Amino acid sequence: MRWLLQGSVSFSTSLCKCRKGFDLMQKCGLVNVKLKWVKDRELDAVVAREKHLKAVCNLVSVISSSPDSKSPIFHLNPHRGQLGLPQDFKLPAFIRRYPNIFVEHLYRDSAGTRVPCFGLTPEAVHLHREEA
Repeated sequence: MRWLLQGSVSFSTSLCKCRKGFDLMQKCGLVNVKLKWVKDRELDAVVAREKHLKAVCNLVSVISSSPDSKSPIFHLNPHRGQLGLPQDFKLPAFIRRYPNIFVEHLYRDSAGTRVPCFGLTPEAVHLHREEA
């Protein structure tokens, strides 16, 4: 823009500079590609049947990221927004629906109250390590 106000550069030179910039932009454009969608009926059936599959996967990653692969329920509640569960749906009840993935332990907090603590089954830990 300075060259236009100062007038020290000729118009043809400035037009050439603009054209080169335009050419570079065109070379970096997007390409439309059409791909044939491949259907996997078994996977589609599992996803349709398990409505909360994403929530379970997120919980597995949260629990596995804790140091001892166990998390008390009050550490899991802040992640409720990532799970996409309805507000009236209690998190411990949701986790108890999947006993082949999650194991429940009792944990005593600082006041001595028993609090549910959830960990992963050995099979779930093995699968999570394979996927990572």
